[in-house]
Amino acid sequence: MSPEIRLKKNPLAIKRSLVETLLTLAVVAIVIGGYLQSRTKDLQTFELKYTQLEATGQLLYADTKLDSTTFEKATVISITDGDTIKIRRADDTEADIRYIGIDTPEIKHQEAGTDEPYGPQAAAFNSWLVLNKGVYIQKDTAETDKYGRLLRYVYLENGIMVNYALIRQGYATILTVPPNVAFQQQLYSAQELARNEGLGLFKPE
Repeated sequence: MSPEIRLKKNPLAIKRSLVETLLTLAVVAIVIGGYLQSRTKDLQTFELKYTQLEATGQLLYADTKLDSTTFEKATVISITDGDTIKIRRADDTEADIRYIGIDTPEIKHQEAGTDEPYGPQAAAFNSWLVLNKGVYIQKDTAETDKYGRLLRYVYLENGIMVNYALIRQGYATILTVPPNVAFQQQLYSAQELARNEGLGLFKPE
């Protein structure tokens, strides 16, 4: 019977492997910690500015009662980016909604493959406002865009227009595409206020 051969592990190799593992874990912890800290700071910024605007009457409210004669009630089930959401309607069907009159920076731009400046912040603010919440959606003139998404103004249950709030806090710019121009002037005014205050996309370099 051949004697059993036991291979001894190199202590230096074990130590080196352990050090590499610990360093990897440390880097991951730093990255996650930095992300969470940045995320928390963003949310605090969203809430502080939004609360200030709401308290001083600087947000746009629905000009009619939120009822089924003018609006459709829905629930936001996911966020695509700063200006696109997915909703569940009363009949339990789902639909993609593109906010009318605004444009936000893209996440993972198709050509560049990277986030555009303020793209993640716009998406995060949009999520903070509407994700998993009931909203009211309102049609203008055109029903859908070329991608088949419903074109709508979206309102929170307290009547605040989300399209306007995104521009007013500097996370979107105005994008007018006729014939959907019912709130063009109000959205333009929101953009000028955000620009004058140097918010978000309009922050001085």
